[in-house]
Amino acid sequence: MRLRGNRLLQSSVAAGDMDANIRKRIVAVLEREFIVSRGRTLNLPARYPDLFGRRTDADFHYLSRDEDPVSMLVARRCRFGASVGAMVGFVHTIREEQGKGLAAGLLDALADAESAAGSDFLVLWARQVEYYQMHGWKLGDSGLMGEAQSSALPASESAARFQTVRVLRPASQPASMLNSIQTLRDAAAMGGIPSATRDWRRVPLPFDSVELLVTGPSTSAPTGYALIGVHPDWLSVIECAGDDNSHAALWNALLSRRANIRINVARDCAWQRWLSANTKFPLRPHPLMLLLPLSSRFDADAAAAWWVPWFDRI
Repeated sequence: MRLRGNRLLQSSVAAGDMDANIRKRIVAVLEREFIVSRGRTLNLPARYPDLFGRRTDADFHYLSRDEDPVSMLVARRCRFGASVGAMVGFVHTIREEQGKGLAAGLLDALADAESAAGSDFLVLWARQVEYYQMHGWKLGDSGLMGEAQSSALPASESAARFQTVRVLRPASQPASMLNSIQTLRDAAAMGGIPSATRDWRRVPLPFDSVELLVTGPSTSAPTGYALIGVHPDWLSVIECAGDDNSHAALWNALLSRRANIRINVARDCAWQRWLSANTKFPLRPHPLMLLLPLSSRFDADAAAAWWVPWFDRI
């Protein structure tokens, strides 16, 4: 049935069932908000092929008026240990409809649907944490974030000169190389969701491109890596793993690339401990993760310490 006038139609479309016309309209709205209005380049399907590409594994939830989507979000099922839930992103309401509680209604409907399906939680990342806390979401994330001018930060030279750093584009690397990087990531116990090879094709907002800085005798045998988001004004270390010698080499490579460096890392990870011991880079707690418990099985206090690398978030 087609609804017109001031009536709103709520819809949810499962992964793989998205009508091409609806997908096009939703992506167009999100493009205007997250790409065009902020002067960014590279469209959303190119940035997030796993969400907006032809083989999406995301569900789309939206409200439409006269067949035009006016409020929307994207959700994808995920698992942390024994807990199963949904990761939420791209929550947006067009300007003309803001302030009417549409996004809150969509989130409530998603919570009801996921709870009925047996999910334990919803998780998202946002800057407007107060808004979500008012609607029952709990603040989490044990991450540390810092920003500094690298010219003022002396780096350790210990063993760095003996390491070669290669700069690579993740999207152009073979699966075998990315699997080797994933092995380093797992060994560092970074947590998060194990990345499928295709996830490495992402270019997360707000970056213009993504690079891998890799140390080791060859790309097939890496000893360390840093996943870097490249912005016109700064470099951001999205994640980093490897031995101490690779950390020194990667840090020196960062210093040579850009004056302004940002870092978002897990608390007490090897990279954070190395930075604290060898540089003056300021790192402070900066919670961005919000959790909505959906079942009595879910331990919200333990979940607040989850660390999900930026590259895995939506």
